[in-house]
Amino acid sequence: MTPIEQMVSRNVVVETDENKGSGIILSTGLVLSVFHVLENNSTVTVDGKEAEVVFVRPEMDIVVLKTETREIPDIVFSTDFGVLTQVFQIGNPLKLTGVMSTGRIVFYDKKYLYLDTLAVKGFSGGGVYNAQGELLGIVQTMMGIGGSGSWIIRALKSEEIIKALEKK
Repeated sequence: MTPIEQMVSRNVVVETDENKGSGIILSTGLVLSVFHVLENNSTVTVDGKEAEVVFVRPEMDIVVLKTETREIPDIVFSTDFGVLTQVFQIGNPLKLTGVMSTGRIVFYDKKYLYLDTLAVKGFSGGGVYNAQGELLGIVQTMMGIGGSGSWIIRALKSEEIIKALEKK
């Protein structure tokens, strides 16, 4: 499987009664997504299958869901990047599934990557990968939103996700 096929195969649709977003299969049965897609007392599904919240960090806007997924190797995280690193962003915007947007890292700070990839509603929770298919971060915020999407994306860095998961 090519790195792009691997990225796309990890993408899932996370839905509640009111919202739809994206998620990333971390390992068979476990999905990482963003907390802001969830709602109180709402049923959560992943690719149409009921999911259970097993870990949540609202202050970091991340959640891990347990559900039935396809068999897949554990995700590989990467913390090796710099400004102008090419990235691939996979998500589920506009009622479409597995849409890819490409671009570059334009800035980063201690917790976040800032990308020049295009995103619209539904990309939240989607993965940001390097050319080798390793996870660099998770899409959280669209900045500079206009009628045709955003002009900059903020993604939580993989090292922040790793730290949170290790404290679980």
